[in-house]
Amino acid sequence: ARKFLNFIVPRAIWPKIQKRLRFLINQKGIDLPKICGVELQNLHIDYIRHAVVLSTDFTVDKDHLLRAFREFMDEDLRKTKTVRELNNKPHYL
Repeated sequence: ARKFLNFIVPRAIWPKIQKRLRFLINQKGIDLPKICGVELQNLHIDYIRHAVVLSTDFTVDKDHLLRAFREFMDEDLRKTKTVRELNNKPHYL
């Protein structure tokens, strides 16, 4: 069964998946959300044997990223119950 799959997937199934992905991306495009101040741009998709490789450029909203990180750390420190736990947690300056 494994030899059969290794034969059929690259020759028959994978090319159909590539064709469908290219069609969908060209027709509809991909809109990626901004996450924690990081925005992905210029998405490029490469197809290699048995895989899809996604590459992208990104821009970072430094102020938003730092604010989100501080809020995360403050919330994490607020949940700390003992001094020993507090001393073991990372702190930002």
